[in-house]
Amino acid sequence: MSPKQCLDAIFYGKSRKKEGIIGQYGLGLKSASMKLANNMILFSKHKTINNENIFSILLLSRQLNTKEFNEECDEIVIPMPSFRTSDCKPFEKELSMPHEDAKEKFEDEMSLIHKYSPFKKVKDLKENFEKIKSDSGTLIFCYDLTYNTDTREDYLKIDTDKKDILVNNYTCHLDDS
Repeated sequence: MSPKQCLDAIFYGKSRKKEGIIGQYGLGLKSASMKLANNMILFSKHKTINNENIFSILLLSRQLNTKEFNEECDEIVIPMPSFRTSDCKPFEKELSMPHEDAKEKFEDEMSLIHKYSPFKKVKDLKENFEKIKSDSGTLIFCYDLTYNTDTREDYLKIDTDKKDILVNNYTCHLDDS
């Protein structure tokens, strides 16, 4: 996804997908990830028409956006920094703001990602982009998983159901012992 597509993905009801395709209503990413977990981080790699490689990160976090975890919370904050892979500088093209403002926004967003995600260093973030083998692709982590408050069971049963999560021929290898 391009930085613009990442931004669009976080808006409810925004989708460019055709009828009958998963994601056509623009609700699933947000509602499914927040049902399954308290936090979701998305890594997206995009090659521009000028062959420039762009990395984007999007963090959707209850810890960041609820007073229970963050007393300073008075608005919903969704950090979404994008940067060029060649020099790790902010990708400003789609931001429509002066360079210094873009740089400050990028640094603030990276700081929030380091604080509220399991990825505390730039090196940790870059390792996840390396897992995306093609020129473009997306990798999503849901963490701090939630559970059904009625049954007290996890929504995802990755420990007991080997087919709970299946993604593009990827097989989860669980230890049967």
